[in-house]
Amino acid sequence: MLLRALALVSLFADTVFAKAVSLSNVELPVDQNGEKLITGEASVMRHDGAYYLYFNNWGSCPGVNCCDASAGCATCCFDHPPHPYLPGCGDHNNGSDPYGLYHTFQAYKTTDFTTFENLGVALTLDARLPGIVFRPSVIYNPATKLFVMWFEDRGSDLHGYAVATSPNPGGPFNTTHYNVDMPGRGKIGDFNLLVDDDGSAYHVRTGFDIVKLNANFTGPDVLMSSFSLGGEGPVFFKRNGTYYILSGSGCCACIGKTTHCALCSFLRIFRRGKSDAVKLECQILQPKSHTDLNNTNLT
Repeated sequence: MLLRALALVSLFADTVFAKAVSLSNVELPVDQNGEKLITGEASVMRHDGAYYLYFNNWGSCPGVNCCDASAGCATCCFDHPPHPYLPGCGDHNNGSDPYGLYHTFQAYKTTDFTTFENLGVALTLDARLPGIVFRPSVIYNPATKLFVMWFEDRGSDLHGYAVATSPNPGGPFNTTHYNVDMPGRGKIGDFNLLVDDDGSAYHVRTGFDIVKLNANFTGPDVLMSSFSLGGEGPVFFKRNGTYYILSGSGCCACIGKTTHCALCSFLRIFRRGKSDAVKLECQILQPKSHTDLNNTNLT
């Protein structure tokens, strides 16, 4: 997840770097204190010449390795993986379980993808209702002068999405909206946000549905498009007037071939003014083995 988010920013954002940047699948970057970045699922926001990274903190336990599951990696997550959790790591009371109940969101800042500043916990446990949370996505609203964070909070009597706001990109964020339902036929699941050149904001979610957000970026305005696209975990960006959605194949947060191949597994384009997405040929990165990609540097 870290590589996918960072690679997309460095490859597809407007040119802002004076030098090439290499990111490694083998060794995590470190922050200003020499500590490895805390990683789970990642999203990136660009604001005022800097990039802000947001991760749900899965703790210190290693991920579940589902690569050699007999029926494919997506089938083993997370009850009976072929390589079990380390003792204590599979408990929902432990934040290292992707379906654990005690995740926080960690924020970092970088201007060059070489040095990273740890901004601390962006969303604390007491700033939301109890539940399972996944990758957040943050955008800035210039009208309200607030940073707006969307996330799933799968708790008792909760549905849809939750929304939190902060005057600062690193937080702390405070949840202001729960049970935000979105129009369309897709499920409430992994998603991404995009702010267009005209200041409008859009929400794309697994399924796939594209929804324009309201003026405050805290809820839906109108459904823009619905279409079928394999996989999950979309990343939404715009380049040279065209809108792109990248989707990962469905190995739900475990270590496995299809998750790592999600760097560029599916590609879909839609243009403004068109109600339906335009299908392009899928572009799939298929390494020879899980080990091959784990030992690869991405430039």
